[in-house]
Amino acid sequence: MKRKGISPLIAAVLMIAFTMAIASLFSGWIQQTQAQSQEDVDQQREQTLSCNQLGIDITDANAANVTVEQVRGDEPVGNVSVRYSYSDGTPPEQGYLNISTTRGFDTDSSGSSGSALESVSVASTRCSSVTDEYTP
Repeated sequence: MKRKGISPLIAAVLMIAFTMAIASLFSGWIQQTQAQSQEDVDQQREQTLSCNQLGIDITDANAANVTVEQVRGDEPVGNVSVRYSYSDGTPPEQGYLNISTTRGFDTDSSGSSGSALESVSVASTRCSSVTDEYTP
């Protein structure tokens, strides 16, 4: 009985063709993934540059009010988180406010009656590097 099979030349050509077909499928996917990654990096770079130009300062604080002023940057900081800590061990209070202009704002805290304010910290929710802390 004679056995017949694929000649080594035809087998090599088929393997090369199969490899090229797989490579062409992956090349389109890799290009798309690379373009998306580059876009993400560009957006993150722009966000970082924008945040580095912003700055806020707590100009005054007591148990009931805090005054925050944007001291750097042309565009508003936007939403900020204000955290009050009291000396009597009551849980810190936290609120969110929006700086809609580059001027400052006042905010009221319900305050812990009779306890001294230990510290107030303010942080931008958009730019984690834009923060300030005040200790009376």
